[in-house]
Amino acid sequence: MSTKKYEYIVVSGDFFPSNGVITENNGNNELLKIYKNAKTHIVNLEAPITKSNKTNFKVGPNIKLLDSGNIFETFNINHVTLANNHICDYGIEGIKDTISVLSKYEITYQGIEVNGTSNYKFLDINGHKVAIFNFCEFEFCEIDDANRAKTIDPCCNYKEITECESDFKVVILHGGTEHSDMPNKWIRKIAKYYIDIGCDLVLCHHTHTVCGMEEYRGKEIYYGLGNFIFPKKKANNTWYLGISLQIKIDDEVLNTKVIPFKQVNNSTTVLALEGKDLDIFNKRFRFLCDSIKNDHQYEKYWENYYKLEHVNYLSSALNHSRLERGIFRKLGLRLKKFNEKLAIARLLNNVRCQSHRTIFNEVLKRRLEHK
Repeated sequence: MSTKKYEYIVVSGDFFPSNGVITENNGNNELLKIYKNAKTHIVNLEAPITKSNKTNFKVGPNIKLLDSGNIFETFNINHVTLANNHICDYGIEGIKDTISVLSKYEITYQGIEVNGTSNYKFLDINGHKVAIFNFCEFEFCEIDDANRAKTIDPCCNYKEITECESDFKVVILHGGTEHSDMPNKWIRKIAKYYIDIGCDLVLCHHTHTVCGMEEYRGKEIYYGLGNFIFPKKKANNTWYLGISLQIKIDDEVLNTKVIPFKQVNNSTTVLALEGKDLDIFNKRFRFLCDSIKNDHQYEKYWENYYKLEHVNYLSSALNHSRLERGIFRKLGLRLKKFNEKLAIARLLNNVRCQSHRTIFNEVLKRRLEHK
């Protein structure tokens, strides 16, 4: 009989213990036992750990954590991904401070380029070499060309992934539409691309809600793990639900197991779902998975979403004031003015055409940097 230890890794979602304290009662024993017995527990460190107050200019909040002790130990977190839309919130000082803190607690990391260098992570699961890659969407995640989060870039990612020698390849993406439990068309397309070039599993976070899963060419894509530890006083119930993904290798096959849990509101306590709560979650998760595969339901969801969000996106494009945005929301936008319609057409061309988008990106970036 083999005495080889049963090994697995666990991947959880967004980790941002904003109150800085991990309480002693952090969940039911069975859930914590899963984390403690994992060879590696990976989370997305959602923000830099720094004392710096020098923020990087961006749209959206600049967030950070303070070094208040080993906040990772309780959950056996020993590896973090850093490719996300907040890691650069406090500039190069924030990144360097984060790396220093992680090194102090012997936490390995990936998903960031510092002085132009980066790395991916190799894990060993019962003698199988597993490569972990981490990329994010390009959302205020760079300081300069040499110091930045590793981004979703099909050309660069292709070279990195295909030249890597390993038994299995796993991609962890930080991307998708926030607060939507349905993956958008872009994230589905890029996730499938990673499978096409040889990856065995794709996982996503960033949406702050659990999304469905689909199989593609015999491989699994999980579009949203939800939050792991992200205290918040007031939020929808979906904010407090998440899944940890247990990954193991049986008979040369990579297998996964979904472990649903809930955060206790505005705390660092997580509890495995049980009984009625688990039944409700499983029913909802199956519905989300089925909806991804059902073209009619999927298209209907996004048609409704576009109608819901068109005010926010168009008002932003047309630089509406708060008053104009309110009128737009109440009465609807009528593109009767030719110059307004033309402005939207020009903007669409600049963001849709690849060459125009390249120039447009650089022009806007340099304008912000006063170059």
